[in-house]
Amino acid sequence: MSIKVLLVEDDSDIGHLIKLQLELKKFDVDLTENGDTALEMAGVTDYQLFIIDRMLPGLSGSELCKKLRQDSRHGKSPIIFVTALSRPEEVIEGLDSGADDYVTKPFDTNVLIARVHSVLRRYSIYAKSSSAVEVNSIKLDFDQHKVWLEDEELSLTNSEYKILSLLFKNLRKVLSRRELVDYVQGEKVHVTERTIDTHVAAIRKKLKGASSVIETIRGVGYRIDV
Repeated sequence: MSIKVLLVEDDSDIGHLIKLQLELKKFDVDLTENGDTALEMAGVTDYQLFIIDRMLPGLSGSELCKKLRQDSRHGKSPIIFVTALSRPEEVIEGLDSGADDYVTKPFDTNVLIARVHSVLRRYSIYAKSSSAVEVNSIKLDFDQHKVWLEDEELSLTNSEYKILSLLFKNLRKVLSRRELVDYVQGEKVHVTERTIDTHVAAIRKKLKGASSVIETIRGVGYRIDV
């Protein structure tokens, strides 16, 4: 069965080009030019992948991404931004709104297809059947993209959530900094192993007394100690 994709792009030429290239690779693609329409379509159709321009009529790409992340139907579906907004702060804002990858215009369609396959591989590798995991006083719900410490919902950046969720999906398994880098970063977003350490330190601070659940494996990476 082909993968169902919703492509949201208000430039008709670019939209139809991307749609054609994806269909040549056997993807099943719906195309719309409006953010509001995209949200309505997502409400009635199950999509396995979203490719979204950030500057759209109606809902912006970032607003659409946030709403999709809050939706139980599509909260775990990968999202790729394709956009002309390429400044570092714009890339960071886009990723923190919930996107998994970020491709800037102009781009080679072969590069976009490669990014599509990459993000789908990541989701296939890391997807688990359980929608929520609890460790000690921490609960992480993969469907809702939310984390609670006891009864308090934590405010995590998208990168922090990605790191913590990947650790929770791989309980007791040591994940290298390199694996975490590959999971967090997108095209033209430079994430280093030192950046991972900084994110983990921020997560631990938010976890307060429960922070010891994240164990550092010296010279390798991290794991959830249960």
